[in-house]
Amino acid sequence: MIRGRPMILLAAALSLGGCVDALLGGAKRVQLYRLDGQAPPPVAAMARDAVPGRAILLLPVRFAPEIDGDRLLTVRGRAALYIRDARWVAPTPDLFAREMERIFAAQAPDILLTSARQPSAAHHALQVTIDTFEASYAEGAPAEAAPLIRIEGEARLISTTDRRVMAVRRFVATAPASENRVGAIIAAFATATDVYLGQLAGWTSSAAMAQP
Repeated sequence: MIRGRPMILLAAALSLGGCVDALLGGAKRVQLYRLDGQAPPPVAAMARDAVPGRAILLLPVRFAPEIDGDRLLTVRGRAALYIRDARWVAPTPDLFAREMERIFAAQAPDILLTSARQPSAAHHALQVTIDTFEASYAEGAPAEAAPLIRIEGEARLISTTDRRVMAVRRFVATAPASENRVGAIIAAFATATDVYLGQLAGWTSSAAMAQP
């Protein structure tokens, strides 16, 4: 279940080269950003080849309503602002799912993620729900202070036979932006995503292999 929280949603103007808290400025062309993380360390070829893959059906990734789109959310206290003139190149669930496939391929080679469009003998499905995907500013911090990226959510391993939940785990990942500028914030989002998905990949592998 996606957790919600009351927020004041505002449209925030942003100079792409300036501070996120700058609220004035002329109209600018929207800049699109990818969620490209660092290349994960490869698994040794011998270990990868020795482990038989277990197919797991990856269900559509769910994002909370306020982050289920292409806008970048920032939060300060109870006020939430979307960064204007900056967007993700695709909806966040799609970008997240692509990164998940990349991380799993490198860090959990014993798991083969499949989709409903791919024929497989998957006995388990993985449901990932993200309720926090934001740049968080400390309340009362100076305008030039850089935010902390926060990603929080839950993963469920579900039996495809009878839909029983076999295992549940909640994950949290954070990464500080190096400065209060869009480029640095995007880089921190990518870092936090890699951390989150690294935890998820390790847990999924262990949880799946513990099942009959």
